[in-house]
Amino acid sequence: MKDIEDAPRTTKDLRVVGLTGPRVQTAVEDACTWLTADDRINRSDIVDLRPHLLLAEVANPREMAEERLTELVAYVREADSSAALWLSDIAHSAACPYSIRDLFDAVFCADPGLWFGAIGLPHAASRQALSAEEAQSDEGVGLVVEAIEHWDVQFSPRLEPLMAAAAEHPFAVLAMEPRAPGLPTQLEPLARAGRDDDDRVSFIRQLGVIVSASPTQASALYMPAVVFDAVALGVPVVIAQPVSGGLLPHGVVGLAAQDAPSELIDRALTDGEFGPGMRDAGRRSVRHGHTYVHRLATAASAVGFTVMPSYG
Repeated sequence: MKDIEDAPRTTKDLRVVGLTGPRVQTAVEDACTWLTADDRINRSDIVDLRPHLLLAEVANPREMAEERLTELVAYVREADSSAALWLSDIAHSAACPYSIRDLFDAVFCADPGLWFGAIGLPHAASRQALSAEEAQSDEGVGLVVEAIEHWDVQFSPRLEPLMAAAAEHPFAVLAMEPRAPGLPTQLEPLARAGRDDDDRVSFIRQLGVIVSASPTQASALYMPAVVFDAVALGVPVVIAQPVSGGLLPHGVVGLAAQDAPSELIDRALTDGEFGPGMRDAGRRSVRHGHTYVHRLATAASAVGFTVMPSYG
């Protein structure tokens, strides 16, 4: 039986075995007791830690080491602990086999409608964006192309009119490395290389507005990480599909059918509804609800530990 007296009250009290990408690990490892599930850790490391939770992030299920994941879950079970799976790339979430999902006590993804029992968990602002100074630029429009995934998967037809409107202003593209194949020829000359979250944050801070795509597979719940980074930096975002306001931080607007893309971008660049008050509200809403520490607290809550976010 689990020790009730050992129940965590904040994320700082959590003991977590983490199998995640660098963005998540960097954001949460100081907010809890964190053991990275790399190739060097073994059964005794996990049993000795007595973790509350195994948090496993899988972007592309076709590329995961299924045998290693099964082994880690077995070690966590031996320690009488729980396991949560986060499918962080919506384009591949549906490809995760039931044999893997069934290993876990809770499964998270951007679109919980993909299968019964999944819990919605969108991306969040990076630690770099949360710690950087607010952007001051009111010129230029930017687009971030995520790494590896083919452009056709990232691209939504609704993004095309936004990019056409963006081209009326100084327009810049950041292509994260390894570069996604299939980038349109008209974007290639504009694309600079981005290696990590520091490059992404530096790029966003130089711009007056970010336009963002959502994959064609995405539901209204999907929100790319760049959206939260931009709002955390005080940069307004225009996304390529309408989304319920309750799912968005302040400072984000979705392109509805009746909207003129050029007018939305112009308003974002000249304040309008994106004025200083709205930008401040957006920064606060990200910090108070859209960080990876909040995501960690959500994962812990799903397996029976109600904790408050606490930062290292």
